[in-house]
Amino acid sequence: YTGHTDWVIGLAFSPARETAYVATASTDCTARVWPIVGGPAVAVLRGQRDYVFNSVDLNGGDGLQAVTGSCDHRARVWDWPQSREVLSFQHDDGVSSVQFSPDSTKVLSSCHDHTAALWDLRSGRRAVILSGHLGVVRQAVFADPLERRVLTARDDRTLKFSWRWTQKAYGDVSVVQ
Repeated sequence: YTGHTDWVIGLAFSPARETAYVATASTDCTARVWPIVGGPAVAVLRGQRDYVFNSVDLNGGDGLQAVTGSCDHRARVWDWPQSREVLSFQHDDGVSSVQFSPDSTKVLSSCHDHTAALWDLRSGRRAVILSGHLGVVRQAVFADPLERRVLTARDDRTLKFSWRWTQKAYGDVSVVQ
């Protein structure tokens, strides 16, 4: 797998469909999607204005979407077979991690602004913001298959577990905890 022009610092795997794929994120401001069997990249995702952190994921549903997070303060959802951005989510600082929800309807992102956020892919809006961290949130992951809990890793040398949120006002920022 060659093609990036700078460090590869993120990796995601999707066994979806008849061909498995791997996505890479790089400090060359691109993400690329490759068939796991080798060969050239089948998609180059350009549009990030700064390097892509260790933040790339492939949608486990149909496998045809990717999400990236960048130092340019945005998380982007891509139709990767077309190399086309379909959604963009704005943070207040660099995005350090991204992950599709198990049901493929949401994106979870973490940020250098000391927050994590849950984004609704249907509306394109932030559904929940998880705040109260004392340092950069390096990574956020879904901690259960029902998506009710999130685990975050932070620069203050701690993990935060068991965030819970309501979905009464889904599409608006919900109350956390």
